[in-house]
Amino acid sequence: MHETPIPTPRDAGGKFPPGRSGNPRGRPPGSGSSPGVRLRRLIAQHGDELVQALIKQAKQGDTAAAVALLDRCVARLRPMSEPVAVDVTGDRQSVADRLLQAVSAGELSTETASELLALVGSAQPADTSITPIDFDKLDELYNRAMQASDAEAARIEAERLAGLRG
Repeated sequence: MHETPIPTPRDAGGKFPPGRSGNPRGRPPGSGSSPGVRLRRLIAQHGDELVQALIKQAKQGDTAAAVALLDRCVARLRPMSEPVAVDVTGDRQSVADRLLQAVSAGELSTETASELLALVGSAQPADTSITPIDFDKLDELYNRAMQASDAEAARIEAERLAGLRG
């Protein structure tokens, strides 16, 4: 007899593909009885009443209620800065000088200047210019090093002959 293979929802590596459950008839998501699931259900049922109670307490001067209300129910305000015109062309040092002038004049915050300088620094290519080698200076350094080495070798040999070295 020839048996046909049962199709499996798994991939070649034996894993279930994304969105495909290994237990499709199992407990549906969110139907558990953990404290978190129960709390979420209660909040969903009584959310409007809870928010109204927090508003009432905050209006009566309860700062903890006001903080809870603002932290959980209202999106945090993000700092916004006014547009500022600063020339960010040229090398990093000239840009840094202009940013420093803008900060000194009160036109720009130090945080914004720092962020702009970091952006300019990452946007500018690194200095890849090659400095020509001064072979005369290199020869001079080599000759000095060789003379020092010869002098040290002579000193050691003199100490050995004098019996100061073994």
